[in-house]
Amino acid sequence: MFFTPLASLTMMGMEHVAQALSILLLFTFGAQIIALEPELPLPRRTVVFLLLSAFFAGAIRYEAVLAIVPICFLLCLRRRLGMALLVGLCSAIAPIAFGSYFHHESGLWLPFSVIAKAGIQPAHTIRYFIDKTIGLRTLVPAVALVWLLRFHTYRFWHASQLLLSLSFCIAVAHLAIAPVGWIMRYESYLVTVCLFSLCVAVAGFRSPRAIMEYAGRYMAQSSRPRRYATALLALVGLGLAYNMGRRAIRGIVEPIRASHDRFLEHVQMARFLSGAYDGDTVIVNDIGAIAFYSHAHLLDLIGLGSMEQTRAIHD
Repeated sequence: MFFTPLASLTMMGMEHVAQALSILLLFTFGAQIIALEPELPLPRRTVVFLLLSAFFAGAIRYEAVLAIVPICFLLCLRRRLGMALLVGLCSAIAPIAFGSYFHHESGLWLPFSVIAKAGIQPAHTIRYFIDKTIGLRTLVPAVALVWLLRFHTYRFWHASQLLLSLSFCIAVAHLAIAPVGWIMRYESYLVTVCLFSLCVAVAGFRSPRAIMEYAGRYMAQSSRPRRYATALLALVGLGLAYNMGRRAIRGIVEPIRASHDRFLEHVQMARFLSGAYDGDTVIVNDIGAIAFYSHAHLLDLIGLGSMEQTRAIHD
């Protein structure tokens, strides 16, 4: 509720809550199937749910490819090539269908928003990577650490280990090539799957003492391995609590500030144009409120609503 943060995502009314749910279901059902030994039959219900999750994940946002590729790769490693092909095809149905229609209408295969935002995203420098990963700087290493601590007992193909692996892979891939920030909506699905996989994994330890015993196996042989393990886990836990706490507070504060800014920057401008230039041609760089409140003919400089600008960005 607070760390995702679900409240602000719901207020925005966009697709990010559905994205988080679809990726979470995709990983859950995918891990259950991948964990089965190759010679065992697949449960029909789980297969259906996995294919439906793949379809909806691919239809909601294109970042789903970052989740589909590792799932298909792991299925291939388990000698389930047909299942990997089905998952890939189901996830590609909606993008291919939309791309075909869009290409017929505009000559382009990708949506205006993908083309336009790809042209204005800042370079993914190290500073950008650090500044834009609030709540993820400790979460992603924590996922890797818990996976390592459990590896001696659960190995790689255990379902909960697979959840950790998939969450880590998609988080690193997203942070490397896709945007984060913007009221924390782009990376909220990463927080969802990472926290869920951590909760599932930590529940398997059954007690804090079991965690210390697992951690001690990976520390240097000395008279105080448990103390070192405790210090390491406490440091990671404090960092995780600090970053996720900041994220929860921002999730409460930022929607209030953003709503006020949207009123001043968008609604007020839309009211002005609807009264002074209603029906005229206007050049703008944010079309949402203006298109809703006025009848002006808009040329969108960003390219989300004007094909000429999108073609210029694309070319």
